[in-house]
Amino acid sequence: MRKPPLQDVIVRPSRARAEHRDEPVAREGSSSRARRAEFVAREEAHDLPPHQPRPAHREPTDEMPSYMRTEQDGRRRVSKKWLTIAVGVGAVVILFSVVLSLLFAGATVTVYPKQDTPVVNASFKAQINGEGGTLPFQRMVLERTQQHTVVALGESEVEERASGKLTIYNEYSTTPQRLIKNTRFESTEGRIYRIRESVEVPGKKNDNTPGSIEVSVFAEEPGEDYNMGPDSFTIPGFAGLPQEGHIYARSTGDMTGGFKGVKRTVSDNDRTKALEELESALRDQLLAAAFDGSDKPKGYVLFKGAVFF
Repeated sequence: MRKPPLQDVIVRPSRARAEHRDEPVAREGSSSRARRAEFVAREEAHDLPPHQPRPAHREPTDEMPSYMRTEQDGRRRVSKKWLTIAVGVGAVVILFSVVLSLLFAGATVTVYPKQDTPVVNASFKAQINGEGGTLPFQRMVLERTQQHTVVALGESEVEERASGKLTIYNEYSTTPQRLIKNTRFESTEGRIYRIRESVEVPGKKNDNTPGSIEVSVFAEEPGEDYNMGPDSFTIPGFAGLPQEGHIYARSTGDMTGGFKGVKRTVSDNDRTKALEELESALRDQLLAAAFDGSDKPKGYVLFKGAVFF
């Protein structure tokens, strides 16, 4: 850093020196002051830049030298430059924060419900429709039909009995009448059909409306002769008894399936396989209808353990 120029040093001779200017030898004090003044003047001249004239004498002033003003102005410009950079960086950071807040404004909340399976060790008693204030239940019955065609590759002598449906009527009494297994029913042409399970025919009503029940019957003998249309039937076992003519039966459909002779047949393996496929398909259909269909009563829960085929 350049040394500040010294102010011009004005050496004023003392009155004593002025009076004795022509004396060859000066006083020691005056000579020392002259030398100091010369030394200061030389030092000032030494600090001046080359080829620069010696500054003229000027009175002392409080004005700041130009080189100091230049240096201070430079410092101010540097300070303003760094201040501008800091303001710019701050503005960029604020703008970036605003953009990020707009891009990521919002949140996704995923809720995982806590699940538990309690074990209840208790016994519950249920009745149909909840009679007596107990736990209610309802029975839901579903039926489906499935068919499967199997190629008959063999031949055999076959004897098959005709079968069909009969409706048994009770005009004898208001009390039910029980018919045992293999009870015979005889058509108007003398063909005999039997029931394979015992049944109970409801009694007639107070207005003399006969009680009735529908049963399946099978021909007593195999052959096509037992294939017939609707007909009336009597019960030979009631012959000579009060029930004769008051307990009887009628068919509303045909008796079919009677056959006797050589017939193409299916092997046992093919038959078993076809039945298994039919059973599996029917189970799937019934379960789908029970759990996913509209047949389930509203407000009820179906348990798999309560399903049977």
